[in-house]
Amino acid sequence: MIMCSVIMFPIVANAASYKGLKYNVKANLAGSKRSYSAGKIKVSTYNCITDNNGYHPANNKFTISLYKNGFWSDTCIGTATYKRNSPVTNSWTNMAGGKYYIVISKATDGCRIKGNIDITQ
Repeated sequence: MIMCSVIMFPIVANAASYKGLKYNVKANLAGSKRSYSAGKIKVSTYNCITDNNGYHPANNKFTISLYKNGFWSDTCIGTATYKRNSPVTNSWTNMAGGKYYIVISKATDGCRIKGNIDITQ
């Protein structure tokens, strides 16, 4: 008689955390697709500056949209407004696990926004 035993260990998935990512946007910028566990996805901007390049900014805001990567097409989960030149955090809750990416958009006004972004759970 052959006996077989299996020991089960719980698997704990670590929440995804991408910190200190740099951005430099003139109009639109799509980020890389990254894997996240189910739960909350938080997007924080900091060290944000506006490089006017001799132009006058159209406004002091930009948007960050969260997209879920899909098999046939991607789905926009939501869009949040962020202020230029100040730190801002926004969260999306009850997200299914999978691959997500962000798109940063601003007015095409000749100015650039630069800074750092953290995407965490």
